[in-house]
Formats: sequence, C-alpha cells, structure tokens
Amino acid sequence: MLISKSLSNKIIFGLSCLGCLVTIVLIFEHFRPNYDLGCSVIGGDCAAISQSEYGHLGPIPTAVFGFGMYVCLIALTVMRKKLLAANVAASSAINDISNLETGAETSIPPSPTPSTVTPSTYLKRPINCPERQIDLVVWMIAAPAVCTSIWLQKIALFDLIKFCPWCFSSAILVTIIFLLASKDLFLDRGKLEGEQKLLVATLGLISFLGAIMLGPGLWAQFVLATHIKIKPPHSVTQSASTPLVSKDANVTGAATARYTVVEFADYQCQHCGKAASMMNQLLKDNPTKYRLVFRNYPLPNHTWANRAACAAEAAGLQGKFWEMHDYIFEHQSDFDKKEFRQEDFKQFGEAVGVDPVKLYQDMQSDKILSKVAKDAHAGQVMDVKMTPTFFVINGKNDAVQYSGIEQLKQALDNPSDKVWQ
Repeated sequence: MLISKSLSNKIIFGLSCLGCLVTIVLIFEHFRPNYDLGCSVIGGDCAAISQSEYGHLGPIPTAVFGFGMYVCLIALTVMRKKLLAANVAASSAINDISNLETGAETSIPPSPTPSTVTPSTYLKRPINCPERQIDLVVWMIAAPAVCTSIWLQKIALFDLIKFCPWCFSSAILVTIIFLLASKDLFLDRGKLEGEQKLLVATLGLISFLGAIMLGPGLWAQFVLATHIKIKPPHSVTQSASTPLVSKDANVTGAATARYTVVEFADYQCQHCGKAASMMNQLLKDNPTKYRLVFRNYPLPNHTWANRAACAAEAAGLQGKFWEMHDYIFEHQSDFDKKEFRQEDFKQFGEAVGVDPVKLYQDMQSDKILSKVAKDAHAGQVMDVKMTPTFFVINGKNDAVQYSGIEQLKQALDNPSDKVWQ
C-alpha cells in the first residue's frame, strides 16, 4: 500500500532539512579543507573532492547549489502541507453538509468511500491545480538532482578515486526524495493497473540485476578509494640507484625543455588513457617548455597491462615506441573483449608499422621483461600508489610528485605552484 501524500510530504521535508545540514558541512569543508569533519574515520577524503575541479563552479562551491535545492524543497513542502490541510478541511466540511442534508448524526464520522482516482485520471488533473503544480515542481527539482548526484559519485570513485561520506549521504537523500516525488506525481491516490504493474515489476527486475552486475565493481572501487591514501603534491628526493629518468627511458619533447614530466602509467588503466591524451596536447601546446618521460607501472589486477607494456617497449626497439604507446591507449577497449589474445599484439604492430613477428618475439625476451620490471621497481621505490603518477622535475633538478590527473591539472593551472618556482 502506498504511503499517503501527507506522510511523504513530511518525509521529504525532513530529508531536505538533513540535506541542508550536509551541504553546510560540505561548504565549510570547501573553505576549510584542512579541517577534518569525520571523513577520515572511514577512509574518506572530502577535502580532495571539494578542492577538485568538480567541487566548484567558478568561485562558487558545488555544495551551495545543493543547499539552494534543499531550501527550495523545504519551501515547497511547507506550501504543500498547507494545501493538503485545506483539502482535508474542505472535504470535512462537505461531509458535514452532506450529513445534515441526509439527516445523519454529525457526531458519527462518515464511512470512507473508496477512491476512484486512478493514475491515469490523476495525471489528467488540470495543470493549474496548485497541488498538482507543486508535485510537478518537486519532481522536476529532484530528477536532475539525483542524476547529478550519481554522476558526481561516479567522478569521485572512478576518476578522483576518492570517497566523501557527506557527498554520498546527499546522494542517498536526493534519491529517496526523487522516489517519493515520483510516487506523489504519478501514483498518488491511484492503484496500479495491469500494464503499470508489469512496468514496475520489469524496472524492479532490471534494477536488481543491475545491482548484481555492478555491485562488485562498485564495492571494489569503494575499497580502493577508501584504503589507498593518496598524498597531496609533495617534493621527493630521487634515488641515486633508481633515478626518475633512467638511461634507457622513453623520452619525447625538446631536450632543452625547462621541465621534465615523468609519468608512471598502466596501459590498461582508463585514467592513464586520459592522461596520454592530455600529455600529448600539453607537449603540442608547449613544445619548448615540457618533455615527457614514460615509465611502465603495470598493475597486477590488469590482465594485459604487463604484456601491453612489453609490446610498447618491443616496438621501441624498432623506433616506434611512442606510436605504439598512443595506439595501445587508443585501443584500450580491445582488452575487454573475451576473444583478445596475446597474439593480437601482432596486429597492433602492423598498425604502427613495425615487423609484427619480431615485435612478438621481442616482447617475450628477457631484455624487454627486465626493462618493464625495472620501471615498476623504480615506481615502488618512489612510493607510487596509483596510476597515473607524475613527477615534475624543474631546472634546479627538484622533483614534485603528483598522484593522478587532477593533482597535475591543478599544478598546471596554478603558476604559483612550488614546482614552477
């Protein structure tokens, strides 16, 4: 049995009040990122999310828009409460008049009559009906809000690899509000008909199956985001035995460039694919300012990462490392195909113009396997926790470590960052 609109209105009001408190916390976190408001207890990193490019729109924190949304919902629920109370009073007055006309005792409450309103007839109520207008406005606010919240959670977990319990709480709140708003708009005072029952059952089954398929991946990403402690940008000291720029490193860009960017990356990592595109554009826009050094850091949970690294290094023996580097990142989706086999790297070699047979032989040689392993060891020595990780070396040979694309982007957009001094 559906809950009454009066009850759902009270629930939306309460959830909106909680949402205001949550967004106030997030706004405070934005301006005081060093003040821990409980995120770290469960491995969260609210400050990193609030300080990212998704945490604000210009100078305005994203949470401010969320606060405004919750305030609007509070105002709408207060208005709807008054309308519902007026409807109840009017209905009671009509019943009293009806009882007087029929000679019934007014002290005895009339028996409730079954509602004849169906979902289809309710939707046909005139749009100028105040109650209907509020239902529609609440739903129109909640629908984009829940979509935005889901998108932001995806960005946090999969792009920033961070988790903010306050942001997650807001996402839960708007999701419940959206479900209640949908009930108020489409199902209030109505019973599900045959086709509608089938639609609801189908959507429920799809949601259940989706949870089964996506649940493990989401949980794994949540564990990754809450257990890997990514340090903010910080200066590092290069190891004499494992320098950041090895003698056999793959380098592109002007030898006289003022800054050297050393990237540790995994060919099967989607974030590294985005970084490859970003770095290519950076070198194109600043041909004399930056040069790029690529080092392999294949993650053990990626089936093809190590072999892809060997394929790129093997192509390098034929003078085509960077061509293979770009080609692999552009065709990362091939690794997700069940029919993909190691022999398919021959086709990659043909595509970039190297001898595929020699490529396949070289990528299994001790020389190439040792080169990839040496890069990975250097990353471990330099405390690389995630891919991609960047080290920017300036003209003074000082190195600063940036974990992930976002940290490097922020440094590139900030001329006063310490690495440029």
